[in-house]
Amino acid sequence: MPDLPITLPFPLIDIAAEGERFRFFCTEIHPLFRTPEQTEPNDFDCGFAVEYAGRGLSAQFRCDTSAGNVYAFYQSLETAYQQLDLSLAAQLVNYGSLDRTALRIQFDRHGGCLLTGYFLNAESHYHSGIQFRMTLDQSYIGEILRSLRYFFRALTDAQGHANFY
Repeated sequence: MPDLPITLPFPLIDIAAEGERFRFFCTEIHPLFRTPEQTEPNDFDCGFAVEYAGRGLSAQFRCDTSAGNVYAFYQSLETAYQQLDLSLAAQLVNYGSLDRTALRIQFDRHGGCLLTGYFLNAESHYHSGIQFRMTLDQSYIGEILRSLRYFFRALTDAQGHANFY
């Protein structure tokens, strides 16, 4: 792992509300494996995992997404939060055409937001997973953005650029 001011696992999203808890975190940071012509020498990718507990269920497993997908989610969440535009939503999906990861944060008119999503379990060859829907207030969004901002600033400083794949 590169020398970064990040301790793994690093929580990017940590929400506990009304008897449920959802966590999304980075579990590993490693060099991006591509040919030298395709990438800079310091490019990194990450491994991510989810944890959900509530409604009689408790699960934790690796999920299928990339640092680039999480970075795009971070940027869209920041835009939606700054503009408080109800037509905007931040969405995290996996790379490619496989439907294995979806996380969506949508704001409402009453100062709340809806967190919905599903993650399929990589260890079970994507045959099982979790699906959830949580209503929360916007106070969680500031903490999520601070965590994502810190994480991607550290990776940007280490890479020398903010291009994530």
